[in-house]
Amino acid sequence: MNNKTRFTEGDRKYLAAIDTLGGSASTREIRKRVDGWDDRAVRYRHNRHQRFGTIEIHKDNDRTPHHVSAMKVAELTDDGEALIAKGAAADEEVEKTTQEQVEQLATRIEELEETMNGAFPWMREVMARVRRLETAFEDVTNESVEAYGDVED
Repeated sequence: MNNKTRFTEGDRKYLAAIDTLGGSASTREIRKRVDGWDDRAVRYRHNRHQRFGTIEIHKDNDRTPHHVSAMKVAELTDDGEALIAKGAAADEEVEKTTQEQVEQLATRIEELEETMNGAFPWMREVMARVRRLETAFEDVTNESVEAYGDVED
């Protein structure tokens, strides 16, 4: 790749999508991850990056359903990996698949449940201490805490 070539936002998204998928991605996988791209947009990037030497294209029958022509797969070259390591795909957030989004949400829910399970005993202890303080205040002052404002249970 020549040093004067500048990557566009589309180039960065393309490289980020392939990088996110482990350095090898089918046209369909790239299309699913880059919002608004169709097959034509992905083919354009395939051709452009083949010329740059950042990817190689091959057909993969293992990723292709039966009775359909073999799926094109873009694979990062050493030059492509070096460019990504230098930040060529930086600052590009790649669209996550639905499965990845579900897994991420499930992890966040588990973390929240763990936090809440740890917080409930602490909150019960704080409430018990507040009740003891209220009782002690009432014993010392012979006044009700209620007179000092609304207190909720």
